[in-house]
Amino acid sequence: LPTPLPTPLPTPLPTPLPTPQPTSPGPEPCAGDAIKVEILTDNYPSETSWKIYNECDGTLARSSPGYSTRGTLYTDDFCLDPGQYRFDIFDSYGDGICCGYGSGNYKVTYNGGAVVAEGGDFASAKSSVPFGSGCGPATPPPTKSPVTPAPTPSIIVATYDGIGAPKCSTVATSCTSGITLDGVANSEDNAPNTLDGCADGTSGRYHEDESIDKIIVTAVGGGQLQLGGTAEIKADVWAWNSGAADTADFYYAANANAPSWQWIGSRVPGSGGLQTLTAQYTIPNGGSLQAVRVNFRYNGSRSPCSQGSYDDHDDLVFTVDTESTVASGALKPIPVPATKPLQSSFCTTIGDKDRKRCEDLDVCEWKNGKDKGCYPKN
Repeated sequence: LPTPLPTPLPTPLPTPLPTPQPTSPGPEPCAGDAIKVEILTDNYPSETSWKIYNECDGTLARSSPGYSTRGTLYTDDFCLDPGQYRFDIFDSYGDGICCGYGSGNYKVTYNGGAVVAEGGDFASAKSSVPFGSGCGPATPPPTKSPVTPAPTPSIIVATYDGIGAPKCSTVATSCTSGITLDGVANSEDNAPNTLDGCADGTSGRYHEDESIDKIIVTAVGGGQLQLGGTAEIKADVWAWNSGAADTADFYYAANANAPSWQWIGSRVPGSGGLQTLTAQYTIPNGGSLQAVRVNFRYNGSRSPCSQGSYDDHDDLVFTVDTESTVASGALKPIPVPATKPLQSSFCTTIGDKDRKRCEDLDVCEWKNGKDKGCYPKN
């Protein structure tokens, strides 16, 4: 018989490849300007806020969510349309977020790495340099009939003409004292630079103790200083030690020729040395020549003319527009927050250097003996 052929083995079916699992989509890439804001709060987080403005069209692009927990790092990542931006950080009390009441800080990064703003030691506000991908080509405006251009708002430097304080005689956007107030006591030009003869204290050394270097009054939102408009007073002051025992009292008078001083608010410097303090108010109905006063004092009580030996008082007189009408929706003044009480820990910063300064403070006492110096009062 013929030999039977072997039965062939069945051909194995190919092993199917595993079905790949679906992947989670990653974060959508930013097609514009990627910005990251990090805020480490100080002991008063509710005082801190920030805004980002689009400098191409002047609109508000982003603002802070509000902070409530001290010593906490808050991070905000977001994507904005391509543009040119500016980051502004604010402290409503005027002492920044470092280092008198906690060690806060902030940092703003752009497109994953470039740091465009950082710090913590400032007064009421601080602005970054512009950043972003830039403004696109501007749309040309429609052709209009020729019109007479409005006068360009200006900054006027005050001069002294015998009224008692530096004066801006022309209506402007801003009036500045320039260098006329720079000094202490009788070292100022035309001292005491007050309309009513309020004299400065007789103690103190220039840029070691308290002094007012400059005062500027500016129309908030542009335009000109006018009745009913909002004005900001900016005072450059020199604060002693850490600045915690110094206070700037802000006042206005509706008639510079017969001043009756009205209190606006008071500010405590955030640190020692040269500091800028601000206060806003509504220019009242009154004369065309009005005035503001800054009363910068060591300790003491609020007053348009305090009597402390280190105190400095200066006025700035300016001309206001009494004819124009304030536009509806104009900016309102930002209220000046209440000052915080001086902490007794400040006493130890005086040490054994200045008995008079120590004894002027209610929370401190001077002790003699081997360990003489200034201590918190028991």
